[in-house]
Order: sequence, then structure tokens, then C-alpha cells
Amino acid sequence: MSKEFAKIPSVDELLKKLTKYQSEIDRVYLKKLVEQTLENIRFKPLRWHLPERDRSQITVAIISDIERKISDLFQPSLRRVVNATGVILHTGLGRAPLGDRRTHSPDPLSAYCNLEVDLKSGRRGDRLEHVVPLLQLLTRAEDAVVVNDNAEAVLLPSNSLAARKEVVGCRR
Repeated sequence: MSKEFAKIPSVDELLKKLTKYQSEIDRVYLKKLVEQTLENIRFKPLRWHLPERDRSQITVAIISDIERKISDLFQPSLRRVVNATGVILHTGLGRAPLGDRRTHSPDPLSAYCNLEVDLKSGRRGDRLEHVVPLLQLLTRAEDAVVVNDNAEAVLLPSNSLAARKEVVGCRR
């Protein structure tokens, strides 16, 4: 497999081919996208058909994948949907819409939206998929989580940093 890995272009080579995006995306983030894609190739080489492709074909496939990721980053993932479930406070569709005085608001939060619904499969999705890729890119973190209250924000790092130990807190 090392012969196939030699076909993979370098990060610098790929960044040179992506210069048209450097006016839209900071080079640091663009480099992170390239590195993530190359890491994906190393972990799943057969998915990228390395044995049957030459270096130029692999380069085109990588550039195409990165361009798709860039396009996805610029497209809002929340979309307005019609709630035909019969459940008024549907958590998967954003619970209760905020409403809007305008009749055709483009804001997806003013109506039901695909908060926890995967529109491609029609099945239950994950609310974090809307923000985690951006947080990972911005923070260079392996993963991210968003919480909506202070108790969770304190619990998560405490659980990780003080596993099986007592955490002293203050009470009112």
C-alpha cells in the first residue's frame, strides 16, 4: 500500500491548486481542510481507489472533494420544512417555530426546520451536524459539542478532567 500512498499529492501542492479559494477562506482553514482530506485517504485508501488511479486522477478527486466541502461550509444546513407529522412541538423540527410577521421569511428559525432530521434519508439526524464542522475547522479540535446551559458547560470538562474524583462546587 505504500506504493499507492506515494501517489498522494503533498499539502503544499494541493494548496497551490486551491489558490482561488484563498480570498474566501483563510489559508489556515484551507490547509486544515486539505489535511483532513489527506487523513481520510490514509485511513480509507480503498474508498479513494488508490490502486487503480494515477497521481493526477487522485489529485483531481482530492480537489473535487475539498471543493465540495468548501461549498457545504458556505451553504446553511438549516432549511425550512413543512411539519406534516401531526406533532405541534416536534423537537426534530425545531420544537416550536419562533414565527415571523413577514409571510415569506427566509430565516429557517421562523418556521419549522430540519434541526434533528436528515433531509437526505428522512430519518432522525443530529442537531450538532449544523455547527460541529465549523467549530472543528475554527478551533482545530477533533470534535466539538454545543450546550445550552451553564450546568452542562461545567459538567462536560469536569467529567473529562476529574473522572472518578470529587469536584467541589459552590451552592447558593
